[in-house]
Amino acid sequence: MGRVIGKGNKEREFLVDMETLKYLQQYREQRGADDIPALFISKRKKRLSPRAVEHILRAWCERLGLPHVHPHALRHTASSTWHRLGMSTHQIARLLGHSSPATTERYIKPDETRLRAEYFACMDQLSPASTNDGAVPPAKHA
Repeated sequence: MGRVIGKGNKEREFLVDMETLKYLQQYREQRGADDIPALFISKRKKRLSPRAVEHILRAWCERLGLPHVHPHALRHTASSTWHRLGMSTHQIARLLGHSSPATTERYIKPDETRLRAEYFACMDQLSPASTNDGAVPPAKHA
């Protein structure tokens, strides 16, 4: 688990895989020794500004023939993907640096397929075959 200082001078945790760590180590070696605490810096040896990150992302989108994406959209996409794959809202909030899961819920797009699957799984558990309460069985679902 790594830590960075983010927006609002708030410390945030992040996870990174070993392959990415290898590339970061190569980058640090190529950059050489310096006293700059920022991980990513400009050619002028200054911390990258938010606008510089937007510019870099825009340039890569153009280079790859992709539509322009704002950096903040990547947070929304990541959080929705993690949620769809089963990560809890509390864990996503921690990774995004949110103090409240309510903030995180604004980032997560509802997953209709998952909602339907979980709903019908619950309804199946309530069916007469599993409860034996004599209720009329529900209609078959699509």
